[in-house]
Amino acid sequence: MLEKNAAQDLTEDANSTISPPATDIDPVEVQEERRRRLAASQDEELRWAHLKAVLRGEESKLSYIDARNAWKIADKFVLSEDNVLCFLGVSHRWKAGERRDDAATSDTNNDDSGGATELSRLP
Repeated sequence: MLEKNAAQDLTEDANSTISPPATDIDPVEVQEERRRRLAASQDEELRWAHLKAVLRGEESKLSYIDARNAWKIADKFVLSEDNVLCFLGVSHRWKAGERRDDAATSDTNNDDSGGATELSRLP
């Protein structure tokens, strides 16, 4: 019976994976590995490889159509120093001088007639 339990323990140990304790993992090394893998996968896909070439100023190596397609989205990305594309995002704030078409204000504050209130657009 003891031999059976010992053999079972050995097979369980061989089949299980042992993860290192959290104290042995260096977060900086993990982040570097992630960024290295991201850069490698971005280089494999043509769309991102063309965009990287445009951001580096190497668009002369691309065909006209590939360079044009990359230029369309180039202003939304930045190439980091470790060769990873970073999306800048889109600002949803209103710029100075722009107005919203759906913004309306009432010309009359106290309309006692019960009729419709006249609306005008913001200047």
